[in-house]
Amino acid sequence: MEGTRVFHPQNIPHAIAALQSDTQVPVLNEKYFDGGQCRIYKVDFPDQESWAVRIPLHIRNAPREAIIDLLQGEIFILQELEAKGFRWAPRFQGSSLTFENSVGYPFIALSWVSGESLSWSPEQPARPIRDKILHQTASIIMSLIECTREESMTCHFPSSDQANFHRGASHPIL
Repeated sequence: MEGTRVFHPQNIPHAIAALQSDTQVPVLNEKYFDGGQCRIYKVDFPDQESWAVRIPLHIRNAPREAIIDLLQGEIFILQELEAKGFRWAPRFQGSSLTFENSVGYPFIALSWVSGESLSWSPEQPARPIRDKILHQTASIIMSLIECTREESMTCHFPSSDQANFHRGASHPIL
């Protein structure tokens, strides 16, 4: 039987620093985001770079091996997308695939993708903006399909008039 898993979020900055050759210790942003499987923390480095730290807290009842396998699969996909030139995926920065680290959970570190959360309801966003977002989303999905086809070696990107945003932009989609 597995022991109790103890999570130490205060140790995230030092665990991330250990992944870098210069060992700069980032600052842990107080706000975090909860998704279906992971809690995502943002760490900020002195040089203005930021990383997302994905920790699979919401699947804590799964076997350790399953959690680590899940993260390994995510890392593989992110590295494949980067190798194929898919620019909208965050960049893999590093990981700790063990529960025996200072955080108490395995994690992966990714480049932070700046922007704003999109609110979507029957009324918001307004029709012209909604249409633009849907068009841009379709363009990204088509690019993903194209670059992940077996015979494809690189990604096709929509022209700037089709998608006028980019991964890592400090502004929202529009």
